Amino acid sequence: MKPGNKNSYNSLKSININDFDYKYYSLQVIILAVLFSLTSIISWTLVGKFLRKFATNEKFIKYFNYAMSLLLLLSIITFYF
Repeated sequence: MKPGNKNSYNSLKSININDFDYKYYSLQVIILAVLFSLTSIISWTLVGKFLRKFATNEKFIKYFNYAMSLLLLLSIITFYF
């Protein structure tokens, strides 16, 4: 069987796990991915809308930049420990 051949899909279609087809599990993964991505997009949009009120304040921007740089450094440090 060559990759990209029509037989590739036919071999995946014949996979059964707990009496369910490959299509069933792939559809579950696609639906969950769409739900998680929509939830993430909506939550980041709301957070951005909330932070817009404070983004015009110079003091807030300064502290926000310090906090983000600290979090970035902490995330880099976790790779080494």
